[in-house]
Amino acid sequence: MELDLSSMASVRKFESDFSSSDPPLNLLINNARIIGIPFTLSKDKIELLFATNHIGMLAEK
Repeated sequence: MELDLSSMASVRKFESDFSSSDPPLNLLINNARIIGIPFTLSKDKIELLFATNHIGMLAEK
């Protein structure tokens, strides 16, 4: 399943798809971190580094 942590719509879609497929969650690897990028806004108009490293990670919990 695809997940873009910088997009809240993607996070919500992933959660919905994952929940409806009812697979067992045996392993979770949180490896989403970006650093050293120029100032960029996400699709949700949040600074991209903050959106990916903090907001997206909180939304998936």
